[in-house]
Amino acid sequence: MNNGYLKSDFPDYHGGVQALRVAPGRYSLALLSENPTRAYRDPLIGEFAVRPNQMTYVGEIAVHGCGAVTLSVSDRWSSVRYKFREIYPKLDFEKVQIELLTRKGS
Repeated sequence: MNNGYLKSDFPDYHGGVQALRVAPGRYSLALLSENPTRAYRDPLIGEFAVRPNQMTYVGEIAVHGCGAVTLSVSDRWSSVRYKFREIYPKLDFEKVQIELLTRKGS
């Protein structure tokens, strides 16, 4: 996720590499507010599926703004793959599936 408050994993633009191990299934990502008096009108970022014995790349998630935010999801796999290999050297790159996050109903 592209987050200006965290140190960048890349020398040429701001972004971070995150990988999580989860059981196969369908998942959703949503925005959460740490302010108890505020909530996002449409907190769902997107949904994706994880299949057995594979890694699912869901794309670069860029969040712009604070409070009222806009989101974008883009496929940067070809330019970030080297960083995944650097951080996760045991990852089997033959098992990587690209499935960009999609908004519910799209």
